[in-house]
Amino acid sequence: MRPIAAAGADKTFLEQNGQNRAILLRKAKQKRIKQMFSRPGIKLSVVISTFLIIGCSATPVTPEGSSVELLTEKPTGNCKPLGDAVGSQGNWLTGDYTSNKNLLIGARNNLRNKAAKMGGNYVWVQNSANTNAWESRGTTNTTVLGVVYRCE
Repeated sequence: MRPIAAAGADKTFLEQNGQNRAILLRKAKQKRIKQMFSRPGIKLSVVISTFLIIGCSATPVTPEGSSVELLTEKPTGNCKPLGDAVGSQGNWLTGDYTSNKNLLIGARNNLRNKAAKMGGNYVWVQNSANTNAWESRGTTNTTVLGVVYRCE
């Protein structure tokens, strides 16, 4: 039979070794990750993956753009036309990986953001078009054209 103090000492020794082992494992993992990302091919694939993930989401609407309303008819009342604006989402690289819904939402948000920068609060949408790049699997770009108005 062991004395209680020795058992406690063994427990402390095991806890310290467990902590040391965990630290060594963590350092080894960090070293492997660092080595993995130091290879040129891995760096390129990480960059491309990041661009694809970012490219697949819809363009966000700015706080100013969120107050711009899109209309299918010419606004009535005290409205002044400020000019044409074009909103677009997608390109030959990311378009195949972006859903049609996100292409349309992104193009509309892009149009709202541009109208807000022009000082408008309404856009009379004139046209919406989908295009696809050569040998693509579907729509790669959505464009929305409209006339920006400032209505009081």
